[in-house]
Amino acid sequence: MCVRDCHKSLFLCVCAVFVFSACTYEVQTLDNSGAMYKPYVVSDETLAQAGLPVVCIQTQNNERILNKEDWISASISISHASEDDWNFEDTAVQIRGRGNYTWKQPKRPYALKFEAKKSVCGMPRHKRWVLIANYCDKSFMKNITAFYLSECLGMDYTVRGQFVNLVLNGNYVGLYWLGEAIKVDSSRVNIDKENDFLLEIDKNYDELWKFHSGIKDFPYMVKNDDAMTEEKVLWLKNRIDQIESILYAGDFVDDSYADYIDIHSFAQLYLVNEILYNRDFLDSRSCYVTLRHDTGILKAGPVWDFDNGGFNPDGTPLIEQDVLYYDALFTIPAFTQKVNELATEISVSAVSQNIDEVKSYLAASAQLDGQRWNYNVFNAFVQNFKEDVTERISYIQNNPF
Repeated sequence: MCVRDCHKSLFLCVCAVFVFSACTYEVQTLDNSGAMYKPYVVSDETLAQAGLPVVCIQTQNNERILNKEDWISASISISHASEDDWNFEDTAVQIRGRGNYTWKQPKRPYALKFEAKKSVCGMPRHKRWVLIANYCDKSFMKNITAFYLSECLGMDYTVRGQFVNLVLNGNYVGLYWLGEAIKVDSSRVNIDKENDFLLEIDKNYDELWKFHSGIKDFPYMVKNDDAMTEEKVLWLKNRIDQIESILYAGDFVDDSYADYIDIHSFAQLYLVNEILYNRDFLDSRSCYVTLRHDTGILKAGPVWDFDNGGFNPDGTPLIEQDVLYYDALFTIPAFTQKVNELATEISVSAVSQNIDEVKSYLAASAQLDGQRWNYNVFNAFVQNFKEDVTERISYIQNNPF
């Protein structure tokens, strides 16, 4: 065989291997839903006695939810809610997977989309909702405590939600949190959808409109992408680069930083993440900010995604002071003062009481979830979480910056 024929044969072999690999990949991803569809029936009476709303979702033809891209047609019902008007039957909805690391877990999170805006469990009307599995948080307390702290600190918008028991295609799949998707809306992130920007700093970098900032190389993604154009996103990137240049110039004149960044909101965001020992925050994930076009000011929030927080193996050391823009912000006396002021507004006893109340509210459902997913650690995890969180609040309050 001549050299030319060898090259040709090698090319054909490579093509064959490529085609085979592609086909094998497709087969492997046809059904990776695993334990979510294991037959597991819990009686309606038992679910009612657990004391939470019961969400039943039935996909068309029992179709499995296999990825985060394809919306699946389904119907949804809610029963046994504490308020009668929260209950409804057989309402059309679409469902798909959501999350990054959490989507790879056996108990999976989902996104929901109604045909028209709808109030769910008393929350303001909207089309888009989420079902959070909390599989990596056996205490079920991390996200809900972060939201509680956000409210205590007076952040502009705190995501609302309600714990529920979820039945999918007739099988009980566990204790979930049904809540608001982070969207631009007058009842959610209240900014101008056409001209302002809802942004997520996240290394997964998987949105349509995205860029890396010029100095810090942060992965910015635009979440309200329907109204975006190349011109708008270019203006946005230039403004972010300008903000970073000002922050890291180190020579603020009086309150000149106030024309670029809202230090009050960044102090609020800092405290929630520091108290929750949120390691995802260290790794540039799930950090939401907004930027209004008319002012050009970068504002922090809402808070989101604390599955990887809450436990502090090293005692009380702080971890977030060099994260995001905080290495620059902590050089500004007004910012440090704001963090100290806000820290005093958090009541350790109130946080502890809130955790105890949620624990009591969830106890029966957490037991059902533990039986479904083969664990029995809820009480211990809640106790450890409460001790860590209250210790960190006390440490921050007793050691001003």
